[in-house]
Amino acid sequence: MGGPPVSDTQLFALIVLSCAVGVTAHLAIVWQLAAHAPRWRSLLALLVPPLTLFFGIRARSFVTTAVWAVAWIVYFGARMRA
Repeated sequence: MGGPPVSDTQLFALIVLSCAVGVTAHLAIVWQLAAHAPRWRSLLALLVPPLTLFFGIRARSFVTTAVWAVAWIVYFGARMRA
């Protein structure tokens, strides 16, 4: 594949860090959803992760939702590169 060579250590660090940021952002969005009614959205977002994007935008949590989306895009991109 194209692009500059990336060491295994760098790729592993990127995978671990992006996963950690994604999980943290996911839990932050779920926590924010649980703070407001209806609370069933937080449980659904916790159990069905792709709905977190939709519910996060509807809750006007734009920055956290953007961090969530970017973290998972980077994570899956790094996993495909590995």
